[in-house]
Amino acid sequence: SCDYVGPFAVPTLEGATGCHEFLELATGFAAVVLCTSKGDFAVVLRRVLIRFVYPFIAAMLCLTCDCALEYGWGSSGCHELKRFCLAAFIKLRYNAPYTPNHNDTERLHKTLTRIMLRLMIQAGAPEPFWGLARLMALEIYLCMPSERALRYKGYVCSPRHAYTSAPEDLSHIHPFMCLCHVLNDSATITMRHLQRHGTAALMVGVGRTEGVEYYSVWCPNENLLRQTRNVRFHDRVFPLMDGSLLWDPSANRGTWRFPMYGHLEPLNPGRASSLRLNPHIAPSSGDPFSRVATQRCEYDWLRPTP
Repeated sequence: SCDYVGPFAVPTLEGATGCHEFLELATGFAAVVLCTSKGDFAVVLRRVLIRFVYPFIAAMLCLTCDCALEYGWGSSGCHELKRFCLAAFIKLRYNAPYTPNHNDTERLHKTLTRIMLRLMIQAGAPEPFWGLARLMALEIYLCMPSERALRYKGYVCSPRHAYTSAPEDLSHIHPFMCLCHVLNDSATITMRHLQRHGTAALMVGVGRTEGVEYYSVWCPNENLLRQTRNVRFHDRVFPLMDGSLLWDPSANRGTWRFPMYGHLEPLNPGRASSLRLNPHIAPSSGDPFSRVATQRCEYDWLRPTP
């Protein structure tokens, strides 16, 4: 089954105003595709089939939707979608008119919305990050035990394991919009590297890239999303929450409170819950709004206790 969520009042950083959500009824596996309008459902369905259906099962037998013209309902429905489903041997089924609560995806909407709001509140994320927070909420949902997956497999497991038979793994999940260091070269980010050199791009982790083994990070200086593997997360530091990163709604971008190549130290070295500018370090003469993302940051709490 599938359904559309939106449109939201504030678009995402990439311009999406809503999302299509898909739910596999047997295992509970779900997929979320961000989109700019509800009318491009045929393109979204092709992407879902290529990415989530054909690599794991032979075909999609039927698709349950609401009574909407975008889903091909009625004689004046989307003819492109009807032709595509006919060629792909997909049977379109529709709920009764004016009964959206009969769609099984509605419960998925509520679950992802609750997780999304909690993630945004925890990180202090502004409204344009709802899309990334919803994708992160989906990742958490797919890794948690589910009743549908239990009935399908006969033992307690996650929807992802029930659908793809992939081993259970939570090592890739990090707090939404936590602080992270990213290196631009082939060096490996380790505690020893940060202790000796302390040079890395200071960014914000926003989840994992769909379909590949890469992490998505947000670069506030450029207001762009990057993909990287060479990243070191600091799960207990949230820049937007503790005030070290400021969000400008008018410019729709974030700026660091400290200058480029400035030194940071936590207010509480034991917990490292917040950061402040070290007044003993002279500010850099470089442009704080430069496209160079490399920042020299030395954290006392990264050093092992003697």
